[in-house]
Amino acid sequence: MEGRGEHGLARVLSKQDFDPDHFVSKQAENGEDQLLIMKQKIQILSDETAHALKHNVYKNYSQFIETAKEISREMYQLSHILTEEKSLMSSMMEMSLVSDKAIVEQPKEQTQENPEEDTRKNLAFLLEKVEGCSSVTEVPGRHLIHNGDLAELDAESFTQIQKVHAFLLNDSLMIATWLPNRRGPVRYRFQGLYELDSLAIVNVRDAGPIKNAFKILMFPDAKMYQADGAKAKRHWLDILEETKKAKASRDKQKKEAAILLAEQQAHTPEEERKSFPIEDDSETMVAIETDCLNADWIQELPEDLDMCIAQRDFEGAVDLVEKVNEHLKDCPKVPVVKEFRSRIDNRIKQLTEGLMGELQVSPERSLRGGPRAARRAVTQLIRLGKSAQVSPERSLRGGPRAARRAVTQLIRLGKSAQVSPERSLRGGPRAARRAVTQLIRLGKSAQACDLFLKNRSAIIKYNIRQLKFEGATTLYIRRLCDVFFPCLSETGKEFTKAFQDHYGCMSAFVVWAKEELEMCVNTFNRHVFGGKSTLTVISECVQTARQHCDEQLCSIGFDVSFVFEDTITPELERVVQENRDQMIEGIKYRGNDDKWRKMNHLKEKECSRFLEEMMSAGLDLKPYVESDCFVALTMNTAQFAKICMTMTRDLLTLHTLELSPLITDTITEVFKAQLLHFEDSLKNPDFKTEHKFILKNAKYILETLMKKVEEQFKTRSISFPKQLVSVSGKYKKLESLSKSSGS
Repeated sequence: MEGRGEHGLARVLSKQDFDPDHFVSKQAENGEDQLLIMKQKIQILSDETAHALKHNVYKNYSQFIETAKEISREMYQLSHILTEEKSLMSSMMEMSLVSDKAIVEQPKEQTQENPEEDTRKNLAFLLEKVEGCSSVTEVPGRHLIHNGDLAELDAESFTQIQKVHAFLLNDSLMIATWLPNRRGPVRYRFQGLYELDSLAIVNVRDAGPIKNAFKILMFPDAKMYQADGAKAKRHWLDILEETKKAKASRDKQKKEAAILLAEQQAHTPEEERKSFPIEDDSETMVAIETDCLNADWIQELPEDLDMCIAQRDFEGAVDLVEKVNEHLKDCPKVPVVKEFRSRIDNRIKQLTEGLMGELQVSPERSLRGGPRAARRAVTQLIRLGKSAQVSPERSLRGGPRAARRAVTQLIRLGKSAQVSPERSLRGGPRAARRAVTQLIRLGKSAQACDLFLKNRSAIIKYNIRQLKFEGATTLYIRRLCDVFFPCLSETGKEFTKAFQDHYGCMSAFVVWAKEELEMCVNTFNRHVFGGKSTLTVISECVQTARQHCDEQLCSIGFDVSFVFEDTITPELERVVQENRDQMIEGIKYRGNDDKWRKMNHLKEKECSRFLEEMMSAGLDLKPYVESDCFVALTMNTAQFAKICMTMTRDLLTLHTLELSPLITDTITEVFKAQLLHFEDSLKNPDFKTEHKFILKNAKYILETLMKKVEEQFKTRSISFPKQLVSVSGKYKKLESLSKSSGS
């Protein structure tokens, strides 16, 4: 009934003539309870609708992708058809004998006495004014047509983002940003180069805050710029359109010349072809030497790369880059090939930026997972040769395997030192594997290495920040070790797999691991040694950290325990010395109040409870029990024995070769302090009648308790110190002192 009611409600709400006001007023007639019930039904219906919609999206996801690809291809085809039509019309106007344009432009060509000299001057201007544009000027025949200042606007808020300087070249548009601190003639920094073929210029009407603006659609992005005035804006729009038309016309003429020459060569006998003199015509020479660019897949490759980048198909994009690199390797270094190479390099730059973006860790990114989130980006960045730029604060959704694929590909391209770290922290290193692999394939292994390790640093820092200190130091340290050491171990495993043929990167990993461990130990020291933790708590925390070092890191052949020990040793020495001084002061204080009386627990139950407490500390006092309630030792002796056993166990837990002398001296000094108490008591005339009882307590401490301490050393395979053996032999001295004092 409930299901039918909800379906009936869905039909009511989906009617075309549905009146919400009438529906609500009708429901309100039945009271507040009916409204609450209806609200719950509508909420359930909303959840079901959202779930069904989400299910349909997942179900048809692949169809959406395929449809998007088809639409992209059709849009590109349509764009090319329109471009060819414009080029054809432009060519017809230029070839017309009665065209005004042809008549006007002819004198202009005649007045240009030395175009090569002007080109060199324009390129020299670029090199002098713009930082980082040397690759732009390497294309033969490229020259500057127009340049000017523009303001880049945000497409949504229309606020100014930055001030830029645009350079219109005969085949592309270069954008440079202003340098805040200029030195010498350099005023701008290169930002990007966009081919005119892939540009679309859109006029933006003046409305509200938008004045003198126009959009430039650069697949797959769109940017809005604002000119200084209406005249400057109109000039930019006109000259951009004219330059695009001129380039399209040149490209078409070159293509036609190449096709015509190929047809002539196909119909010319071999002997005549060898003896036929080649005319010194630049178009003909280009056509002869660019047969390698006539393949259909080569002509479509820039568009295919754009499509892969837009669809975030990084693996496919890197596959295309490797394919075209292999093809162009044997092509002659003629101007047309250099120009095509420049077009591919621009797209490689976009691909690299996209992959690096996948690994960037920014505040807006979710920090909830492992390294798989960054894997695709790092992999493709490496294939693109941008491994040093795989930045670090990106999605960390997994363990170190996530970055392995990306790192592997970066290394294949000779860029093993370069993977970087700042992307979303959703997991471990596997998340970055795909992007790192592609970066390596692109020859950016150095960047892949750097970014991969920074990626892992971001994950570790985020995971440690998520730990909450809830009062129990041992619990926090256990959780800290459970987070840090497995992450470090997994990173080492994945790093070894990804950079297994690049041994130079291993040193970078060792340095990184040392820095990360020092950071973790600083946190460890702050919580363990910064408060008022007891020696028992400190020893448990240190033991936990050491176990993780051995189990997690030594298992992969990476031993950094010496770094851990070196960092905490000064703090341990301080703690041991402070506890030694406190124990000696406590022995002196209790010795002043010692009346050398047997312990009387009054009740058998209380005596049994005391014996159980001592047994839990490893001491059996049953042989010293007399008449159910009395124990033939002083309370001072029992307390010292219990404290000494606990202290010995804690100190031996902290034992290292470096701390061994200090631990031995500490235990020895504590026993000597208690021995001094026995000697003073035997010399004290007030306790002449208690000498026998004093010697009984001393014998228990120097022989029975000392044997328990010796067992602690043997259990941990540590040699029993000679100093303690010497102390245990002092009992005879006490007997002699007792006799001399009694006489």
